[in-house]
Amino acid sequence: MKILKLSLIFLATLVVVVGALWLTMGGTSGTASPAQNDLYDRLSKEIPAQWQNMTPWSREAYDNTRTDLNQKKDAELLTIDQCSLLEDLLRNNAINRLFLLAKEEFAKADCRPDIVRAYNNEAKRLNAERADKERLQKLCNIYTLYSNISNFVRRPLTFTPRFDGERWTSLNTHRDNALRQAQAYRSNALYTEYLSHIDGFAEGLTDATVRNKVEKGRARYYAALSNRIIEHFESINSPTSDDADKLKSIYNAFRREYPQGSSALFSFYRKFQSEADSEHNAY
Repeated sequence: MKILKLSLIFLATLVVVVGALWLTMGGTSGTASPAQNDLYDRLSKEIPAQWQNMTPWSREAYDNTRTDLNQKKDAELLTIDQCSLLEDLLRNNAINRLFLLAKEEFAKADCRPDIVRAYNNEAKRLNAERADKERLQKLCNIYTLYSNISNFVRRPLTFTPRFDGERWTSLNTHRDNALRQAQAYRSNALYTEYLSHIDGFAEGLTDATVRNKVEKGRARYYAALSNRIIEHFESINSPTSDDADKLKSIYNAFRREYPQGSSALFSFYRKFQSEADSEHNAY
């Protein structure tokens, strides 16, 4: 009898504990109800259908659907697992559509910068989530390459010389760097697959185009360099023979690079040499 009484007390206690846990967890079980399953099945079909032909891609539609799913979860119309699965379904279908629309725009010869920029921004936002990062990163890489090439083929390829008192960068070095950059763009697999047909890209990346752009600015480049050299040596109050020798070396290097020379630099060079000689003779 005593054993039976203890057993009954244990069972009663167990029922109370289980009941308390059930209430604490919101009174729901881990098994979805038929109504929850019906709603889940319906949404599983509606979400892919919604995104199949979504044009243009809509951040508002994406955010609204996510909000709606979470509201249904909070109202216990969906289980936590069902909501998570539907969010993954939404995200994957949204990415599929975004990637397809971006590829279609990049495939146009007159690809619009504003549209692909918007797609790139959405890819970055989605990439911050638990998502298909490989395709999203690829889309961002295509856009980055597109932007870089667009800037490269549209700018005039002019350069500003810098002179540190002894040396400068030859315009030929700038030209060779630009040629290497154009070659790198042409060799990029993403360029070959997605961007080579865009208006202005193929022509703008040829060696001939790059060389012509650089050569158009050659006279301006060396005229500016001449001014930099003159400004530097003009700042020397009492030029010495060492200063004169340095300027002579610089002047000869300048003429080797730019045989046309600079009348301003030549005149200054002659004057500077004369002043240095006078200073030397004074001692």
